[in-house]
Amino acid sequence: FSEFGYPTHSAWPNISLEKQAQYISRMYLSCLTDPQVKTVICYDLKNDGTNTAEAEHNFGILDFYANPKPSYHALRQLAARTGDARPDSSGIFSDRYSLVFGDSLNIVWSYSETQTCRQTLLSSFVRKESFLGDTLAYYIRDGDPVTLTLTESPAYLISQADEPQISELVFDHEDILLYPGDTVQALFSAKASGAIPLILSPSLLNWSLLGDCGTLGNGRFIASASGTGWVVAEFQGIRDTLELTVMEDPGIYTVESFDDTAGFRVESNVLLPPATHIAPETDGSRSTLAFHYEFSGTAAYAYLFKKILLNPSADSLFLDLKKDSNIHEIKIYCRDALRRSFILTLTPHLSDWQNGWGTLGAPMTALQSAAAPVSVEKFYLKIKPGAGVPTDPCTGTLLFDDLRMTRGVSVEIVSEPSLPRSPSLSQNYPNPFNGRCTIRFELPEASHVRLDILDIHGTVVSTPLAERKAAGSHRLDLVPDRLASGIYIYRLTTDRTSVSKKFLLIK
Repeated sequence: FSEFGYPTHSAWPNISLEKQAQYISRMYLSCLTDPQVKTVICYDLKNDGTNTAEAEHNFGILDFYANPKPSYHALRQLAARTGDARPDSSGIFSDRYSLVFGDSLNIVWSYSETQTCRQTLLSSFVRKESFLGDTLAYYIRDGDPVTLTLTESPAYLISQADEPQISELVFDHEDILLYPGDTVQALFSAKASGAIPLILSPSLLNWSLLGDCGTLGNGRFIASASGTGWVVAEFQGIRDTLELTVMEDPGIYTVESFDDTAGFRVESNVLLPPATHIAPETDGSRSTLAFHYEFSGTAAYAYLFKKILLNPSADSLFLDLKKDSNIHEIKIYCRDALRRSFILTLTPHLSDWQNGWGTLGAPMTALQSAAAPVSVEKFYLKIKPGAGVPTDPCTGTLLFDDLRMTRGVSVEIVSEPSLPRSPSLSQNYPNPFNGRCTIRFELPEASHVRLDILDIHGTVVSTPLAERKAAGSHRLDLVPDRLASGIYIYRLTTDRTSVSKKFLLIK
């Protein structure tokens, strides 16, 4: 069969170096299946030139300076594995190609895309080599099928006579959260001597369960009662342990208490160091995580990273948070066992809050299609300056506490901060200001409220508010257009008392 080749030049059809190696290997292997083909000639041994845009310069399996391309290494691998032999049998099944050489070698690939298939291997000990020599080993109990991932690159399944010796056995997850009735297969990975990845049949391992929260069979755990248990897997004297927590149903379970900074990190190319940082902080009786930030401009965002385990069959996720006077948006990015991403948006909008503790909530319906286990990967934080003319830079602090899952339990999404014993009036923000500022006040009970602006001589020059207000926190955006620059007093008068503060207006 003379002659064929695939140029790796930059123009159409844009065959990459790896594609050339795939195509040449598959052409030789395909020709081996036809007894009428005696000789196959590939064009060319070496590139004829160095012009990357010229096809005729780029047919070689060596470049112009005789340096090997991937196709050269692929043909070395093919020759080393097949020699002069032809396959005893071959076939095409659903675009999957297979060539069998005796009872020791099977060469497989997919025609045009990655595929997974269940297949029984030729022996209990098999080494899988890629067409470029990368190695993966299998140790399978006789008759057990395995899941193979096939690509457009030929893979060599080589039978081994000797049992591989493992050097590492670890579970894929440190712990798993379950509800009674949940079932999970304990997933693990192993390596053979030489750090070669090793696929082991679960039935080859010695399994044991510590605890009374469920039952275990061949690595498959079925949760039955709330509590903690440990799955232990052992093979060739090497073992690992997986912790299982079965939560109460119905019930509330805290997945992160935010007591310290362990495992957390902050990333942002907008927030300004060193003012932006996280630190443990006590707020009353609460042990919290404080997120201090500083930025310039109209908005900023940041990511707070930590892996936190979830159970996708929970009903809702809740987070306690104490905010400042700026405007915030928070989302939680999750990832499941198949590396798929999911986003939970916490509500209500934090701009609806005043300063104080509250609870954000999100239904976990977005995770219904997720494959357990599921983990929080990061918190997305978007920050905008509060109402009024923002200072530059803008600063603030958020306090995080108790991220928790619920199932069958109703949790109030918003909890108002405790009311003051007497009317309180906060300092206007910003101060001094030019054009607009925000004034906040709190009432212990419903009252008629009057807010007066007085000049330095005590004369009332403006009354921007005079109406009845409910108990709780309130805000007023003040725009004193008709006032000249200077020092003024703002006075809050209720049915029971009066309180005053000063501000500086600069025009």
